[in-house]
Amino acid sequence: MKTMMATAILLALSLAGGAAFANDKDEARKQAAKAREEERKARLEEEKARIEEIKAAKEKIKQKTNVKVKRAGGDDRDIDVDVDVDTPDVDVDVPEPPSPHPMDVDCDGDQKHADSSDDDDCDDDSGATKGPKTVPVKGAVHFRLEAIGSDMRVVASQRKDVTVNAGGCGVELNDSGGDIEAEVDGDCSDPIEVQLPTGSSPELETVDGGLTLKGEFGRVRAATVNGDVQLDKAADLELEVVSGSVNIGSLAGAARINTVSGDVKLRMTNPSPQLKYESVSGALDWGGSCGKGCKLKIQAFSGDVALHLDRNSGFQVQLVSHSGGLDDQLGVKPQKSGGKGAVTVTGTYGTANGQIKVKTYSGELKLQKK
Repeated sequence: MKTMMATAILLALSLAGGAAFANDKDEARKQAAKAREEERKARLEEEKARIEEIKAAKEKIKQKTNVKVKRAGGDDRDIDVDVDVDTPDVDVDVPEPPSPHPMDVDCDGDQKHADSSDDDDCDDDSGATKGPKTVPVKGAVHFRLEAIGSDMRVVASQRKDVTVNAGGCGVELNDSGGDIEAEVDGDCSDPIEVQLPTGSSPELETVDGGLTLKGEFGRVRAATVNGDVQLDKAADLELEVVSGSVNIGSLAGAARINTVSGDVKLRMTNPSPQLKYESVSGALDWGGSCGKGCKLKIQAFSGDVALHLDRNSGFQVQLVSHSGGLDDQLGVKPQKSGGKGAVTVTGTYGTANGQIKVKTYSGELKLQKK
């Protein structure tokens, strides 16, 4: 999954980025970039189709088969059970079962025999079991979870345990001394809910699903091929998205964000933020302060870049673009250089201690007061 995501993102970014920032603005290159974008969309559709095949395969491996049960001391009875498709109808001789104890129930909540074993009847072959799973912890943890077709909702709060609920899918939790890895059924498409201690650092990957993170986290690493991402608050962020919008409420440290298609809204609270952002198609809406130690490096093929800057900011700004421009609402006194191909615009604001570097092909850079 990780290789597929990295390939999709890096292919679109590197190829489209190469066309965007080359000195040659030949129309053929623009068409080539467009063709590559179409190829990316086609690959995304293929991945969606693959997910549907997995779901369909799960349904096909089972079918209802009639079983005639011959009970001792009673009438024969036909029942339907789920079995492999190659299993023929069968007859089964069974003794008359004893009356079930009213308090004994099976994994589905139905009555079971009083002498039934209390072993893990709910376990599947992988070792994962259905229902919420919980492990006690001492504090913030590193947590990892991968899924194919599930939306993920992760909540950080004041607690001393990690809990994962994947609905009707099996879940297994592996604890390695503060490193928690959750495993769910490979074909699971049910929404997954995760409860973590405040300050935990989740690592999340899904192919076809959104990511929602509520509360305060440490370092967040996340990737999705098709789905929106929403994060309340974190220290640092590494994010890869092929198709989907992104909304980051508050980030205290550094961020690295790669997207192919989708708008991004990001707010950073550190006066010396570190941002590396690359996108093929989609607007960036960033807000924060840029002073001493600040480094914002932004590359966008198409899509406007809006920077909402705190009045205490002080920075140097450089814009390199083929057909985009600078909308200066701060008074950076821009100076333009270059003619054919890319045009470079530079300016300074305040103490000029921070650095803002933006490259676009057709997007506009907007400098606005926060």
